[in-house]
Amino acid sequence: MTNRDFASLIGRDNKTITNWRRKGMPAPTDDCAGAVRWVVDHAGDLEFTDMDARQRWEQARADKLELANSRTRSQLVPLVDIKVIAAEVGAIFAGRLEGLAGRLANELAGITEPGLIRERIRFETTRIRKAVADRLSLLGSVSGDGGTDQATTDKKPGRVGKGKPRTAARKRRAGAVSD
Repeated sequence: MTNRDFASLIGRDNKTITNWRRKGMPAPTDDCAGAVRWVVDHAGDLEFTDMDARQRWEQARADKLELANSRTRSQLVPLVDIKVIAAEVGAIFAGRLEGLAGRLANELAGITEPGLIRERIRFETTRIRKAVADRLSLLGSVSGDGGTDQATTDKKPGRVGKGKPRTAARKRRAGAVSD
């Protein structure tokens, strides 16, 4: 049996059989049963796919083209853009949360009605959520070339939140100290 006949028998090409012979497979022309035993014994070490090198290259090329097309259609976002936006969102979120206590401390101290306190806290947390959501919306406008679209970066940030905060009904004042 020739190398070519053995290759067609096991569904491989002639070059693969030559490579396996270099790795120690007995020649099918001399010992066909020994060659089959060698292939069975080394099955875990050998690559058994239906694709030869040319088919694998064409598949890799098609995959690369598909990725490029997905990026062009904005179906993929480069990791560097996601890292930048995630860092900005984290900074916005942390900064707004850190400032929450300072913004509300004096105002809430003068409010005695729990409903007004709850409404004021809800308003501030909504502002924080909106600021984070506005920054996350940039993920939809990433250009795919490692940066955001120019129209997105030219915008000036506007006021966050829709309404004006309610003022406290009446602040408590400390009375005069007497001796």
